Amino acid sequence: MKNNVIDMFKDKNNPNATVKYSELLEQFMIPFIDEFREVEYVEDFLEFAIKAWNLGNIEALIPIEESEKAIKLIEEGEINSVLLRRMIDYKISDFKQYENYIVDYELIEAKGGEDPILRIVTQKKGSLFN
Repeated sequence: MKNNVIDMFKDKNNPNATVKYSELLEQFMIPFIDEFREVEYVEDFLEFAIKAWNLGNIEALIPIEESEKAIKLIEEGEINSVLLRRMIDYKISDFKQYENYIVDYELIEAKGGEDPILRIVTQKKGSLFN
């Protein structure tokens, strides 16, 4: 074998272990791009999307009545609670199998004027509340 590294511990049945969350978040944001055309900073869009992503994970775990209470508290400070609700529903319907929480991100400037590179830090669902 020629300098090939084999990951013998990779869990091939776990979609969270084999996917790049930066790519998932970008895919998650695509249907909502037009809603954020007026936003001056991409970080504002990212933070809103991350909040919706994480709330979607929480809503999938706890009873609907409790999640609605939690979302109402968060929505009080949101500019667009209807959009937040749509994004949460989209997360649950289209990305439910990806259960890691997004806890941080970094935008790294690319060379040559290309789009910045998005790096995501995630935490497994069980470890977030421990």
